[in-house]
Amino acid sequence: MKPLLTLLLLSATFGTQAQCTQRASGTTEALWTVQFPETNTGFAVGDFGTVIRSEDAGLSWADLNFPNPGDLRSVYFHDALHGFVAGDSGLYRTADGGDSWSTVATPVSGPWRCVTFTTPLTGFCAGGDFAAGSLLRTDDGGTTWAAVDLGQVNPLSKVFFPTAEVGYALFHGYEWSVLKTTDGGLNWSTLPIQPLSGLTNMEGVCFQDADTGYAGGWYLPTFIRTTDGGATWSEVDPQFNVNSIALRSPAQGIAVGWHGSIRHLTNGTDWADETWGDGTALLYGVTYASDGVAVAVGENGIVLRWASEGTGIRTVGDDAPSITLWPNPATDFIELHSTAPLPQVATWELLDALGRVVQRSAVLAQAPIDVSGLQAGHYSWRCLSAEGPVAQGALVIE
Repeated sequence: MKPLLTLLLLSATFGTQAQCTQRASGTTEALWTVQFPETNTGFAVGDFGTVIRSEDAGLSWADLNFPNPGDLRSVYFHDALHGFVAGDSGLYRTADGGDSWSTVATPVSGPWRCVTFTTPLTGFCAGGDFAAGSLLRTDDGGTTWAAVDLGQVNPLSKVFFPTAEVGYALFHGYEWSVLKTTDGGLNWSTLPIQPLSGLTNMEGVCFQDADTGYAGGWYLPTFIRTTDGGATWSEVDPQFNVNSIALRSPAQGIAVGWHGSIRHLTNGTDWADETWGDGTALLYGVTYASDGVAVAVGENGIVLRWASEGTGIRTVGDDAPSITLWPNPATDFIELHSTAPLPQVATWELLDALGRVVQRSAVLAQAPIDVSGLQAGHYSWRCLSAEGPVAQGALVIE
């Protein structure tokens, strides 16, 4: 029998909104993107082969040695040890948390602007030059990659999969359309962004499910939303130059961009404004480490961190029940065990390394939850009631 995992709950007082704080990054190079595969462990990458790592949920960062000085634009880790970075110098992987790196052979040379995975085995790498956009796919965890035939397209900037089958890709190069797949990335079709039009470098994309999501870009400010899978779009903020968008839930999100501009989604509908510093900094990437912590990165090595209420969702209180999942690690089924009665109306959600909800069910103590259809890997979970989070933790599926 596998031992129970004791859940350590976050504690805080729900009151005034927490302030954004700047953290020392250890670099003055531009940081383009940031990702937390686990609550405490995160990575950010940037210019001149910069890779930094946090092991305390973004409070502090350490610079890692990287073998190539080319600019890095994207990072994806499955867990605290196994991950990839991509940029001008190619695609690289690590199996020891970034302490050492090896080059990954690709059928074309890039440059690459995005690397992401939908499962531990299936992943995508996107980029290319103008009029020669490239998209690669792997089905063996990144050991080998094959080119996806897109025809002659502009370079791609971002790829995001809200589900294993449905994905979206943005163009970098003033093209007012998106690519969409409904078969796991095997085939892609072009969707014009209607009824809007503009001269924009599209950089940010994030979907809460297969149909509802956000996209944005810069030059001509663009921040738009779709609820019908990209068939039509509406403006969210016509004055916002967007570089990155992150959603933690349908009600909670952060978007960052030019001039220190930040937008917070706190109720599922409205985005509140926030400006960092003197309003001149460029913010390039944002992500969630957990329900209670968000991190953004940008020019000159900027790292910003929001905690608890500052991210828009109430943290778990002292009076919350202590909940454990059994077994953990799991293979087929899990059960929720609680020290106190659970809310009558509550939902249990399982999230992947990008914070995407991959499974959702009603909360019932000691009722089996089937996880046999999920890929092996590290996941986070949370219990939500109408008042906010009840508990959260980590789950390993073998």
